[in-house]
Amino acid sequence: VNTKGTLYGSRAAAAQMVAQGHGHIINIASLAGIAPVPGIALYSASKHAVRGFSLAIAQELRPRGVHVTVISPDAVETPMLTKQMDYDAAAFTFSNPRPLTVHDLERAIIDRALVERPLEITLPESRGWLARLSAALPELVWTLGPVIRSRGLRNQAERRRERRQRKNETDP
Repeated sequence: VNTKGTLYGSRAAAAQMVAQGHGHIINIASLAGIAPVPGIALYSASKHAVRGFSLAIAQELRPRGVHVTVISPDAVETPMLTKQMDYDAAAFTFSNPRPLTVHDLERAIIDRALVERPLEITLPESRGWLARLSAALPELVWTLGPVIRSRGLRNQAERRRERRQRKNETDP
């Protein structure tokens, strides 16, 4: 779905937008699509595909009046993220202490993508720079990886404690 949904959806939207002479396609990738993330390799590969495809069609479609923006967020508070909470292999995903919210993505789309029409938006921007640096210098993962993983494991453990506490408060 990550890859094919984006490919087919963009193709259908682009055909309509090219015919009308204008439009704006916004695709959602991930910071895991900029720098590979251990523990979620298949997800990371699918988001690399989304990002690469989006950047390529942006070049193809802009001369035809169609803008393309790819948004690459860090972890977003969704049921998918909650499911990863119990898997230490997904520790990198939890290395940022506060996951983004769907509202954060909404604001990026409404306030930035639709207004400024940038090629790419990373959320948060600081983590986007770290992802770009890691992508440019993949050997850094051997140095930074253990620190990032350790932080993620601590954050996962804290989230599990909070979940147990909420459960205990609601149980009779």
